[in-house]
Amino acid sequence: MTEVALELIKTGHAKPEQVDNEDDTALIWACQNKMTEVALEIIKTGHAKPEQVDEAGYTALILACQHEMKKVALELIKTEHAKPEQVNQWGYTALSWACQNEMKEVANELSRL
Repeated sequence: MTEVALELIKTGHAKPEQVDNEDDTALIWACQNKMTEVALEIIKTGHAKPEQVDEAGYTALILACQHEMKKVALELIKTEHAKPEQVNQWGYTALSWACQNEMKEVANELSRL
């Protein structure tokens, strides 16, 4: 799946900003499935829509922190559109996951926002 997704992104015809019927984007889906390389390439397109919140209240940033995807989380923070204040339906934020998973660099960056 990773190779297929990366090739699609390379074509320039992928539309990562599109939202499905569960309010997911390609970026959210990549983070849900721990596809770090794909998530990073989606972010690079400039069409990642990091502010998107799915129907359960997740953002790509929350998922990246939950799944210990440090590089993705840091790149999302750099976009300044990742909604670090978002709380999912279970009361978790990106910061709470970063702390729980001992992602110190990510937690420090989130604390500065």
